[in-house]
Amino acid sequence: MEKKQKIMGVVLIGMMAAYAGVSFLTHHLYPFIADDLWYSTNLVTTKAVSSVGDIVESQIWHYFNWGGRSISHSILQLTLWSGETIADIWNVMVTFLLAFIICKLAGGKGLLMMFLGLSAFPALIPGWEAALFWQSGTANYLYISVFVFLYLYLLFRYLRGEKLSLWLKMLSIPLGLIAGWSNENVGPTVFILAVMIILIHHAETKKVDIWILISNIACLAGSVLLLIAPGNSVRGAYAEQGYGIVWRIFLRCYAECRGLFESLFPLLIIVACVFAFGRGFYRIKIGKERGLLLFGALLTWGALVLSPVIIDRAYFGTVLFLLAFIISYLKDIIAREKRMEGYVFGLAVILWLRSLYMMLTYVCTYWGWIK
Repeated sequence: MEKKQKIMGVVLIGMMAAYAGVSFLTHHLYPFIADDLWYSTNLVTTKAVSSVGDIVESQIWHYFNWGGRSISHSILQLTLWSGETIADIWNVMVTFLLAFIICKLAGGKGLLMMFLGLSAFPALIPGWEAALFWQSGTANYLYISVFVFLYLYLLFRYLRGEKLSLWLKMLSIPLGLIAGWSNENVGPTVFILAVMIILIHHAETKKVDIWILISNIACLAGSVLLLIAPGNSVRGAYAEQGYGIVWRIFLRCYAECRGLFESLFPLLIIVACVFAFGRGFYRIKIGKERGLLLFGALLTWGALVLSPVIIDRAYFGTVLFLLAFIISYLKDIIAREKRMEGYVFGLAVILWLRSLYMMLTYVCTYWGWIK
């Protein structure tokens, strides 16, 4: 048995190395385009970004004139300033880091769970090119999600009754601010989940730690700053010009249904199968954590009805919540019956193959090998 574990470990490392190589190649061939070219300049002077001061000046202007995602776009300008090759390296590293954090949040341990989480990128990500390989998309979804789910991980540790060190408690405050100031549908969702965690913990222990209250206030502040940005109204005014209120409601509801039955449907099938197997066959309850993950997915999906424009990559946060739910259930199934590890490995390999297929299709198309 130990020998089989070692062999599987070597195989998993090799497959993740292959993923890293193909991912880097795809990033390398995906150029800075469209919004990248604008954000690579000082938005006030239109000259190329050459200092942190340029980024600060740009984001102050951006907040009042185009949108409230100040932190995401600061990250974007920093990565653009670093140059394409450095940005490519960072993008691959951040992808691995996000997969790791999702696994930790879900309570998954070992290379298999990490491999499963990693293989979902881009296999299960709607609008995967824009969310994972277009630099503007990576900053707004991939990079910012690291902060969001790292904050949630600390909250889940608190819910589990684990003791956090002083520096982690202090770190939770800026993480809460950044998580709230992430995306319009994710920031408020994280705040609501944090409130629920505080209430659950209080109901069980009759106490609340001051650090989690402060961090959640910071999360609320970030969400408010994001949503009230004057630039949001400027940008939103362009999206629904010429439509009456009834037609706007119809279009938004249609977009929500389209997201559910098209963009998210393959992932929902996996979620349903994992739940049916785990709950129906092994009698494993959803529990508090998985319930919160499902509720987070529901909120991030539902909140988009308030957006004048819904694009596929906006479901990135929803996908991550559902992915964490899947990993959480599967690790409990494996803990109940070890032989299920092979079946989980099979699922991960299928997702890994789909991810490599998608990335290599882009590469081969770029090189002109396929059309």
